Amino acid sequence: MRYGVLGPVELVTAEGAEPVRGSRQRALLAVLLAHRGALVPRERLISALWPDGPPPSAEHTLHSHASRIRALVGADLRAVPGGYRLDPQDLDADRFDRAIRAVTRGAAARGWPDAGRVALAPAAEVLADALALWRGPAFGTEADLPEVQAEAERLETARRSAYEALARALVGTDPERAAHAAERALDGDPYREGAWALLVRARTAEGRPGEAVLAYLRAAAALDEIGLLPSQELRAAHAAALATGRPARGVPTAADGRPAPRPANAARAAPATGPGRARARPAVEE
Repeated sequence: MRYGVLGPVELVTAEGAEPVRGSRQRALLAVLLAHRGALVPRERLISALWPDGPPPSAEHTLHSHASRIRALVGADLRAVPGGYRLDPQDLDADRFDRAIRAVTRGAAARGWPDAGRVALAPAAEVLADALALWRGPAFGTEADLPEVQAEAERLETARRSAYEALARALVGTDPERAAHAAERALDGDPYREGAWALLVRARTAEGRPGEAVLAYLRAAAALDEIGLLPSQELRAAHAAALATGRPARGVPTAADGRPAPRPANAARAAPATGPGRARARPAVEE
C-alpha cells in the first residue's frame, strides 16, 4: 500500500488508486497521516472529524470509520490504548523528504557555505524527481483541518525551498528551467529574496535583461510591503541585468537603477518583522 499526501489524500495499491469514500474517512486518514507513526488520541480525532461539536455517537462512529480504513490499509492502522496509530510503509511525503535531505547532505559534503546551494547536475535531477511527486497542494481539501495544517504548511514550505534549490542548480546551465523553478518557489511566498535573485539572474542569462529588471521591480515592491529593502544578492543580480542591457521601455527606475520613489504623500507600510532580513528604514519627516 502506498499513501499520497502531496496533493489530495489517496491510497494506491498494485491495481491503482483506492478511493477513500466520505469526507470524515478522508479527514481521519489525513489526520493519521499527518501524525504518521504517532498515537493520535481519540479526543483529537473526534474534534477533527466534528469541528462544530461531536454527536453523542461520535466515539462509535469514529470506530466505524477506522474499521473501514483498516479494511483498505490492513495492519498499518492499529487501535492502541487511547487512540489510533497509522504507520505508513510507503508515503510520498517521506520519499520527498528523503530526497531533499540527500541533496542537502551532498551539498554540505562538497563544502558549500550554504548547504541549500546545490550545483551539480545529479542534484538537479534528484530535486526534479522529488518535485514530480507532487500532484497539487499538500493534503488537498483536508489541509485546513487543525490537526493537519501544520504538516501541510511544512510540506509546502519544503516544496518552495526545493524549487529554489533547483533554480540555483540550473541557473548556470539551463536558465529557462531555472526561471520557471524560481517562479514556483515564489508562488505563495513573495518574500523569498534568494528566489527573486535567482529569477533575475536566470532572465539575464536567457538574454532577457528587460524581464530581469521587471522581476527585480516586482521583488522590490513585494519586499517594500513588509518594510524590507532588497538584499545585497538581489541588488547584485539587478546590477548585472542593467549592465547586460537596457530595461524594457516604460520601466520606471531611478538613476541608480532602483525603483523610482513613490510620491511623498503615498502610504508607506510600517516596518515589520517578516521573512528575510529586517533593515532599518529612515523615518519620513512630515
